[in-house]
Amino acid sequence: MNQSNTIRVRVNPKYAQLYEDLKPYCGEAHAVFFLGFCLALSSGVPVEAENRLADKFWSGTIKPDEWTCYYALAAQQADYDFTSLSDDQAVIRLAERYADKGMEILIEELLRGYLLPGDELRLDSRASAELPWELLKFVPDRLI
Repeated sequence: MNQSNTIRVRVNPKYAQLYEDLKPYCGEAHAVFFLGFCLALSSGVPVEAENRLADKFWSGTIKPDEWTCYYALAAQQADYDFTSLSDDQAVIRLAERYADKGMEILIEELLRGYLLPGDELRLDSRASAELPWELLKFVPDRLI
């Protein structure tokens, strides 16, 4: 539990642009990542491992309360073998899987109507005027 600041946190490349587009509404990339993590965790849907290729941000930007949640999940996944918490990279890799699943949930349940047509997941800034309010309603409803 060192809260390492030298790990490159990765996300599925298909979400890389969406992370950038959500910054005005959610804050820095670590906050968007944490939102996705929380959505997936609260969904109870199993999260499968997949390859992530896009480096998104440094772990040094992760807030201590975010780290606490990542450590809690890692401990639970390891049947509370707390030695698992000594490997920050493994903790982050687990959190990455949840963050990606949470982005899927966010897209399906909220963002679909705010995306530009096409293969790349991009917010349509012209259609996103109500997005801050929609996020404010969505997050508590979904997480509580």
